Amino acid sequence: MNSSLKKTLGLGDALALGIGTMIGAGIFMLTGIVASLTGPGAIYAYAVAGAIIMCTALSFAELATAMPSAGGPYTFVKHAFSPFWGFVAGWSLWIGQSLGCAFYIIGFSQYTAYFLPWLPWKLVAFGFLITMISIHIRGSKESTQLQSASVLILLGILLVYLVLGIREVDNNLHEPLFPYGLSALARSAAFIIISFLGFESISTAAEEIKNPRIVVPLATILSVVIVTLLYMGVAYTATGIVSYRELGLTTTPIADTARVFMGPIGSKLIGFGCLLATLSSANAGVLAASRISFAMSRDGVLPGFLQKTHTLYNTPTAAIYTTGVIIAIALIRGNIHWLTEASSFLHLYPFILVNLALLQLRLFPDYRPAFKVPFGPVIPLIGAASCLGLILQIDRQDVLLGVLLICLGFFAYFARNTRA
Repeated sequence: MNSSLKKTLGLGDALALGIGTMIGAGIFMLTGIVASLTGPGAIYAYAVAGAIIMCTALSFAELATAMPSAGGPYTFVKHAFSPFWGFVAGWSLWIGQSLGCAFYIIGFSQYTAYFLPWLPWKLVAFGFLITMISIHIRGSKESTQLQSASVLILLGILLVYLVLGIREVDNNLHEPLFPYGLSALARSAAFIIISFLGFESISTAAEEIKNPRIVVPLATILSVVIVTLLYMGVAYTATGIVSYRELGLTTTPIADTARVFMGPIGSKLIGFGCLLATLSSANAGVLAASRISFAMSRDGVLPGFLQKTHTLYNTPTAAIYTTGVIIAIALIRGNIHWLTEASSFLHLYPFILVNLALLQLRLFPDYRPAFKVPFGPVIPLIGAASCLGLILQIDRQDVLLGVLLICLGFFAYFARNTRA
């Protein structure tokens, strides 16, 4: 059995992986909800979330240059603390990525209704999932070629929206900036954190990236910066075209605002852009989730069958199929709100562990990263504290769901180690 993965991904592929995961259903579907929660100040909610994510992304970048292997956070936390805490981080992100993929696929099916309203959304969703799994079985290079093409077209569509839309912004619609007070800002930042999830996909796939000690930190930082600026621009434009109250009433806010200044053709163009966005997000999410479970199986903390690779394509087929099953189960419920917040919690909790792992690993004499986060422990500590702050803003029921899913992982871990 070959348990190593081929290095097939370059800088462009890594950027497409990070950007493509982040620019997904979050910006196309959640902008209206964020505007209804925050008001026109939604642009600052994206800025706050982007700044918080950047602190953690820098920690990921440093750790990935020291340990460029599949598994990302699982590997980092395992080496810093123990296999158990590594398992907690890896399990949380595996399930969290899978729930996020379900959210993206629901977004794909909802925007498909823009073109084919007679198709049942669950039929579209499961058909899309099966297609995505089939592509990943053929190899990471094939899936990232699809990713790169989707991201380039998507960026072009968003730039058209911004260039044409900013000229039509009515600044009167941006007043008052925070009608519900600044306290709504933190709540909104926690809600949209799923829109930024995906930068970690780069470090998770580090084993398949060429020259990871240079490419991983560069791609990670650039992807977060580019996506944050795009989100802020889109939020500014959308809230300046349509009242924040009206935006909160639609699940397709960007397409609806595009119709105002671009007409029906522009609305369809944005709808097509959302299809590409959700496609690329789900694509990168499946890649990251399957690599986490593959690495954990290779280390013996998940069942051994998950490390099985395809005899021809050398892809982790069992991990990909299992990830697909988890996504399918989440799709059956199909509730956007709980998928969003549960996925956010299951990412933020491991992010805290990763930031703390960085501080711990810096004490090890054999720790030699090619890239180092500046300002000593300040940024990792800010990253950990801000992630904890966002968790406190998430709905308690969704946090409880996340905790229950983590406890399920505890049961699997101890049951396996008891048998061993």
